[in-house]
Amino acid sequence: MSDQGTIVGEFIQAQGQAGDICQPFCYTPDQGVRQLPGLTDGTARGVSRAGIVGIAATNGFRTTSFGFWYTGGNYAFFGDGGSSCLARDINDEGAIVGTLQTPAEETRPFIYRSGELTLLAGGPGSGANAVNRQGEVVGTAGGQAFLYGNGSVTNMGAFGIYQEALDINDLGNAVGYYYYADTFNPPAAFIFHDGVMIDLNELIPTNSAWSLRIANSINNGNWIVGRGNRAGDGFFPWSGTRGFLLVPGPMLRVLQATATTLEGRAYFAEGPAVFERSTDFIHWAPVSTNATGAAQASFSLALDPSKGADFYRVVQPSVP
Repeated sequence: MSDQGTIVGEFIQAQGQAGDICQPFCYTPDQGVRQLPGLTDGTARGVSRAGIVGIAATNGFRTTSFGFWYTGGNYAFFGDGGSSCLARDINDEGAIVGTLQTPAEETRPFIYRSGELTLLAGGPGSGANAVNRQGEVVGTAGGQAFLYGNGSVTNMGAFGIYQEALDINDLGNAVGYYYYADTFNPPAAFIFHDGVMIDLNELIPTNSAWSLRIANSINNGNWIVGRGNRAGDGFFPWSGTRGFLLVPGPMLRVLQATATTLEGRAYFAEGPAVFERSTDFIHWAPVSTNATGAAQASFSLALDPSKGADFYRVVQPSVP
């Protein structure tokens, strides 16, 4: 779905022995549902001000599927000679990302921009899933979530045995999922923030009964939607039986801890915020305040070992 409310997808036109024949469509509030013209078989996967992208066949044999870019009147087809090219996302500047099956049968993430297709490092199951306004790309390569920007690739982390980044916002925050030790057990949702991969289950109350499995999308307000389950949902919790929406609150990242100091960074939905201390989880007293309204701030708290255990929290009195 675009910022302008255009929705894209596909509908099944016919069913046959070779599989379903689909047609891509777009929906706009002023014109309703419209089929994209002139395609034998296809699906629309991404939309922005720059147009609609997806995968399509242009002949009845469907032996080769191209990535397509539709601007409302014209198509651009691309595939670099491979047998299958799936365009998954497009930003407002016309940068397109997706997955290409090369002539050598390698699966590679790609960026298509200004008529030129650039392949990134890949491997089985590799692909690019999303691109933001700055041209930063996320996906998975060789089973590891990656961020591509300014000509270089950053591996997001080393969680589990397989990771995939599914979306990235214009702030550079990405979300996705990873598998702990095998793909028979359920995955866990993650956020990639400030250069660090964080399990989203560590950022929600421990008594919530939620298990967040897959984070599908994140907007520029850092709101996250995805799939998960709650205790008692059934025997197959990895199927992600419930949708979730996470609205961000304060988050602490500890960079250094000693017997006398605690240093790190705090992230906010919107400032200001107050750091508070307690010894009993009941009575809380302020120790410092971030009054700038910034989205993030450094903190350094002095600890007093003679007073026994201290507990800290970040409080935002009102967050829209």
